[in-house]
Amino acid sequence: MEDILNFHVGDFVDIHTHILPGVDDGCRSLTESIDFARLYEKAGIQQIVATPHFIPGTAWAPDKITVREKVDSLNGHLAEHGVNLRVFTGMEIAYHDNLGPNLEQGMLLPLGNSEFFLIEPPMTKGADLFLADIGGLVEQGYRIILAHPERIEGLQNNLEAVHCLVREGALVQINFHSITGYFGRRAKRASEKLLEMNCCHFLASDSHDLRKRPPISLTELEMLGRFPAVMNALKAGNRKLKELFY
Repeated sequence: MEDILNFHVGDFVDIHTHILPGVDDGCRSLTESIDFARLYEKAGIQQIVATPHFIPGTAWAPDKITVREKVDSLNGHLAEHGVNLRVFTGMEIAYHDNLGPNLEQGMLLPLGNSEFFLIEPPMTKGADLFLADIGGLVEQGYRIILAHPERIEGLQNNLEAVHCLVREGALVQINFHSITGYFGRRAKRASEKLLEMNCCHFLASDSHDLRKRPPISLTELEMLGRFPAVMNALKAGNRKLKELFY
């Protein structure tokens, strides 16, 4: 298995992917999901988490049973096709008014076998309420990972508030392609700032499809691995992954 500056790629788990077919804006078919998985295998990545969008009131709100069944089915198909990739269950949970009650009632899936929930901040407005509510959930003992805050307009100019949440116990996941500039200058600058502030606990692909937003490649990992802050985040993430999955 490939090693990048003492980072073992086979130990990496991509905690944010949209590999499940036909549940959101990710892979559209089983064939695409299998091709998707082969890209991970080619990069030397052996484990990922399927995190379909959970957005209440929309068509993208699969329940826990559906997600588990689809993950089990996909793992079976990958084994049949000889693809060396294990897929864990999860959700990318959009922040919503009933987030607290839904967590309390056990309606939402954490990542893998852990107690960590991947929460997506509101993309446009409502950042202040989001920050306050997440702070309250963390105080209640919920294990929260913020999904790509560097992409969120309402947080890009308020990264100190994200830092405060981290000090309170929240964790942060940054998209690889924010660092490369794919999501624009503001997301790139915000990702760099969060890395400088030691506010990045996981790097993930947030992969959606085979063309525009594919899984991270070994070439990209090698390129990003040459930046000390990125390498430190990868290594820190791997240490934290042991708490999530092992």
